[in-house]
Amino acid sequence: MRQSTPTPSGVAVASDENTTPWMGILVWCLAITVPAVLVAAVIMLLVLGTPAFISTLLAAGVVVLFFAISLLVGHFVGHLAPKALLAAFMTTYIVKVAAFGAFLLVPKSPEWFDRTGATVGAVVAVLVWQGVEMYRFSRMRFRVFADPEPSAVQEKETA
Repeated sequence: MRQSTPTPSGVAVASDENTTPWMGILVWCLAITVPAVLVAAVIMLLVLGTPAFISTLLAAGVVVLFFAISLLVGHFVGHLAPKALLAAFMTTYIVKVAAFGAFLLVPKSPEWFDRTGATVGAVVAVLVWQGVEMYRFSRMRFRVFADPEPSAVQEKETA
């Protein structure tokens, strides 16, 4: 592929790059979500104790794992078969919903499990991850049409 060409606003066009944007989004999401979850877990530890701390971390870990799977699938499928990317995302979503449903079928919570901590961990992870992901997606630029070759542009200008 071509070298990345900045747009007039200075933003590189994602479709010009040799890599897919999904790993970059994953790194950003992890870099911001993990500290937010750790802060929430420490607050839960101070307010409700160790079971809430553990439950916060575990629930947030499940959320982060499920969201990260989607971006990893996007990364690998984007390299191997870019036209299959939407189908891969949809299949991954269905599998994740089924797996999450399996978590909900656990009949009884263990003694160490704290529902408030788990709820806080899951909500913090979802809100922060989705916020970062939406922000990073909004910064991506995809070229819809190929730019004309430089010689064709020069010919039009001289005519």
